[in-house]
Amino acid sequence: DINSPTRALPVVPKSAIIKRGSLPSVFILNSDGAAERRIVRTGTRTDKGMVVISSGLSGKERIIDNPPPGIVSGWRPKKSK
Repeated sequence: DINSPTRALPVVPKSAIIKRGSLPSVFILNSDGAAERRIVRTGTRTDKGMVVISSGLSGKERIIDNPPPGIVSGWRPKKSK
């Protein structure tokens, strides 16, 4: 419907998206600072290396870009000294 309100969709770097099996997902840092895996539905890719996320994220999450190999939910980034 042309009169329906639109909402802005979150956009993440392509390098933040991982595939385990056939499902794309991203890792976010939750409010406790731990990684949490979110399965997402991807949309349009931009020419700037970004991907629109059509479902699975609200747009307010802190995304882990280039997640380390073997990352799992509960992982915590090392604190810099």
